[in-house]
Amino acid sequence: MGTRRGHLPASVLHAQLCEYQQFRQGRRPRAPSDASAGGGAAAEPAEPLQDSPASAGARAAPRAPRARPPGRPVRVAGAPQFDEDYRSMRFEVGGVPYWVTKEQASGSLMLAERVASLCAARFREGARQEEVEAFREELLGQCSRMGRDAPDAPYESDAWPICQASCSGGEMVVNFRFAARRVRRQRGKGRRGGLAGPDLVHFRTSAGAAGGSVIQAERVARLCYEKFKEGASREDVRAYRAHLYRQIEDAGAKRKQGSG
Repeated sequence: MGTRRGHLPASVLHAQLCEYQQFRQGRRPRAPSDASAGGGAAAEPAEPLQDSPASAGARAAPRAPRARPPGRPVRVAGAPQFDEDYRSMRFEVGGVPYWVTKEQASGSLMLAERVASLCAARFREGARQEEVEAFREELLGQCSRMGRDAPDAPYESDAWPICQASCSGGEMVVNFRFAARRVRRQRGKGRRGGLAGPDLVHFRTSAGAAGGSVIQAERVARLCYEKFKEGASREDVRAYRAHLYRQIEDAGAKRKQGSG
């Protein structure tokens, strides 16, 4: 190539590394389908990629990806997508794939997508890999403590993309707005009020009020959003939110008593 020893350009080195990674991925055996496996569970790949799930229901020990040079911004490739090979939610950071399986997220693919999205957001904010890995383990622990039977919004509900947590004032909160119909009050005996214009309701839940759980705060927000869709008033939804907070607090107290 005519390149002196030790003077390989960074762009050429990056291209060669990408080609090598594609070569390795091309050699990775694909998991057989249910039909080819005789109806049983699909076998795991013999050579998993970075931080891939080792087996259903088990958390994989993350491998350390290439170290990112100081000061270089992290590149998160799009929103998490469903990976059919691993049957999990997958996102990429700097070309390195990460997975969150359905089993890790209490059997819910929607919760797996939320965990993956929150982790990807942390990467975008500039968090280090070890910080995001610890954050992911905490989120998966929150999913486990919440349990598989906790009531939640239907999968097809628009509450899932709307009621998503973000950091505000150092605390993870969920803010959403709902355009509810309000009744126009009329004075005079025997008069009935008609429907007025939409009343824009601002509503919030917080991880602090939900036992320190971001996953629970989003679930409470989704359930409250569904109540607004059913026509409940703001006061009724606030009372419902307080009821859900008490349930979370009581469940946490029972866990502490059991562990003590």
